[in-house]
Amino acid sequence: MLPSTFVIPCRVARRYRGVVDIYIYSLLGGNVDLDPWSVTSNTVDQDTVERAVPFLANFTKLERVFVGGFETSKGLCVGFLQSFYDVEEVEKVRFLINSICGAFRSGSLSNKLCVFGLVAVARGDEEVCQTSLNVLRSFPFESIVNMGYCHSSSSGEKQTLDSIECCWMDHGLYHMDIDINSQDSRIYYMQERPGGVEFLERYYNSHEMLYNHISTVPRITIITEEGNELYVLKVEEIRLKRIEI
Repeated sequence: MLPSTFVIPCRVARRYRGVVDIYIYSLLGGNVDLDPWSVTSNTVDQDTVERAVPFLANFTKLERVFVGGFETSKGLCVGFLQSFYDVEEVEKVRFLINSICGAFRSGSLSNKLCVFGLVAVARGDEEVCQTSLNVLRSFPFESIVNMGYCHSSSSGEKQTLDSIECCWMDHGLYHMDIDINSQDSRIYYMQERPGGVEFLERYYNSHEMLYNHISTVPRITIITEEGNELYVLKVEEIRLKRIEI
C-alpha cells in the first residue's frame, strides 16, 4: 500500500468492509538502510502516521494489519526497526501507536485486530514506557499475549535481522513488541481491565498459550536427506513453565 492509497474516499473503502488483512508499506519512507552509519537517512512517513488509523477504521472486520516497509539489502518486507532510526523518527511511531490505542478504546477498530510490525520503546527519561502501558490498557487481550519484548533476542527486530543475514532462517512479519519485559507486570495491567481476569484464566488453562508461543518463537528450517522439512524452535524456559496442558 503506497501513500496515495490513503486518498480513497471513505464511501469507496466502505464497499470493502469484508477485508480482513491490510498491509501498509508506506510507513518507512523509502527503503530502510540497515547500515548502522545510515541511521540519519532512514525516515518515518508523517503522512502515513496521520492517515493510517482513520483509513483502517473503515474496515469493520479487519483481523490483521501490518505496518512497515522494505529494507535495501534484499528488498524484504520489514517492520519498524527502531535501532536504525533517530529519536525524532521513533517519536512518530509512538504517536501512531498511541493513535491506534485510542481507536481501540473508542471502538473505531475491531477488537479482533492484531497489529504487526510496530514497536513501542520508552523515552530516555521514562522509568516505565508510557506507550507500552497504553498498549496494555487498550489493545485486545488476544493481541497482547502474542507481543514480544523489544530488547530481547526473540524480538521482531532481532528475528528480522537474523533472517536477512541467515538464508536458512524463515523471514516473517512479527507481532508488535513493547518495552515491558516482566510478564507479571503485563498480567497486572491486563487484570485491571474489565474481563482481564477471566481472559487470563481461560488462556492459561488452554492449549492456546502453547500454540501462540509455537507460532511466534524463532524457527530454523532443516531439510532432511529424504527431502522432508523439519523445524527447530527456540522457546525460553520461563515460557515453558507457564504453559499448562
